[in-house]
Amino acid sequence: HNSALTLARVVRWRLSPESYIAGTLGIGVVDRTKDHLGTTGEFTVRLAFGRKFGKYDLSIGESHYSNGKTALQLDWHGPNTGEDFLTVMLAREL
Repeated sequence: HNSALTLARVVRWRLSPESYIAGTLGIGVVDRTKDHLGTTGEFTVRLAFGRKFGKYDLSIGESHYSNGKTALQLDWHGPNTGEDFLTVMLAREL
């Protein structure tokens, strides 16, 4: 169990009026360090395929959290393989 707070920028490439591919790059903080997340500060990358259904937007993607080995500059020498997550997002326009 872990939680993350992420600030990210998304770029979308339209495949059709209803579907798209999205790329996200951001920085985040995780609640707890784990075997593959040695520091609480992390970078995140997400690639996703999405489709709009009226006012709803559904996407499925893969997110990767890692500290990008930048922690080595802070005298941290632990594991850094990161964590990958399958993500499903449902959003609704207001």
